[in-house]
Amino acid sequence: MVELTGEPRVRGAFAAVLEERRDRFNAAFAQARHDNPRLDAHAFSDHLSLRVAPIVNAVAEVFPEQVIDTGAAVYDLSLEMLRADLLNRPEIALIFTDLLPKLVHPLAREPRRVVAAVVNAALQIGTRGASPTKRWISAVGAAAQLDPSLDDLLGFGQVAAWRAGLAHYREGALKVAPSLDPSLVALAVDASAADAAQCLARLPSDSAARTAHVAQMLERLTVDRWHAPGSPQQPEARTMIRARIGAFRGFGGVFQRPPTVSTSENRLFATDGSDTWQISVDAFGSTFHRVGPMPAWPGMGAFTLDRDGTVWRGRERQRIEVLADARSWASTDDTLAVTLSSTHHVFVIGHTRG
Repeated sequence: MVELTGEPRVRGAFAAVLEERRDRFNAAFAQARHDNPRLDAHAFSDHLSLRVAPIVNAVAEVFPEQVIDTGAAVYDLSLEMLRADLLNRPEIALIFTDLLPKLVHPLAREPRRVVAAVVNAALQIGTRGASPTKRWISAVGAAAQLDPSLDDLLGFGQVAAWRAGLAHYREGALKVAPSLDPSLVALAVDASAADAAQCLARLPSDSAARTAHVAQMLERLTVDRWHAPGSPQQPEARTMIRARIGAFRGFGGVFQRPPTVSTSENRLFATDGSDTWQISVDAFGSTFHRVGPMPAWPGMGAFTLDRDGTVWRGRERQRIEVLADARSWASTDDTLAVTLSSTHHVFVIGHTRG
C-alpha cells in the first residue's frame, strides 16, 4: 500500500498521520480491496492528497494535538465512501473541498460525528441538485464562522437542509430552530443567507430585538407553509398554484403513469398505480417518500375543487382554469393537490397571507 501511505505528494500534518497510522491504514485498504478488487487505489490516493490533506493541515494549524484523531477519522470515513462508490459524487467532492476545511473547530472536537453528519446531509440534499447543495454548504460554512457548539451547528444544518428544499424536514426543523441562536436561525432560513454578512447586518443589533424578530419569523413559518422569509418574490396573499411536482419517471421524475392523490391524517399521498408516495411540500421545496398502499380512509382538508377548476377555501374562491376536469384532488389544512389525466405532474395549490 505504498501508493497510499507513502505518497510523496502528501505534505504537512497529514503526512505525519499517514506515517503514524501506516499499518492500520494499509490493513484497512487491503481488506477493502479484498472485498472489492475494483477499488481504485490511485483515485483514493488523489482523494487523500488533494482533499483530505488540506482539511487535516487546517486543523493542525489550530489544534495540533487533534491531528491524529482527525486524520484517522477522515481517512476511515473516506474509505467507507470509496467502498460505497460515493467519493466521485459531486456533492461529496464539494463537502471535502468547500466545507470541511471551514469546520476546524467542530472537526477537532468530534471529527467522526462531524464528517458523518455533513456527508449524510450532502447525500440527501444532493438529490435536490447542485444549486441547493452549494447553498447549504455556503450556509453551514457561514454558520461555522459564528463558532456555535457542535450540537447547534448540526441543528443549524438540519434547518438549512429544510431551507434547501428537503420539505420533509419541516416539522423537525421548526422544533429545533427555537433552541438555536437567533443569528443562526436567520442564516438558515433567510433567502439571502448566501451573503451571510448582509443577512446578519439586517438583523436588529439589540439582542432582545433580534430574539423577538427571529421568534416572529419562526411563528410565521410555523403557521404559513407558503411563507419564504427574505424571498425577493414573496407569494401573493391569495390562493394560487405554488408548484408542479412529480413528473414522468422516464424524464427523471417520480411517476410511471399520471397519478392520483389522496390525503390521510393531514398528509398528502400520490400513486401511479404501481407505487405510492407521501408528499412533503412547502415554499422551500418538495420531496417524495415511498410508503405502503394508498391510505384507505381519505381525510378532508380546508380546500374543495369544482369541476370547472374553482378552488374553494371556506368562502374564498379562486378559479384556476388549468385545474378544470381534474382527475383527482386531495386537501390538507393548508394545501390542495390536484392531478390531471393529461400530465404526470401534481399541481400544488396553497394559500398564504402574503
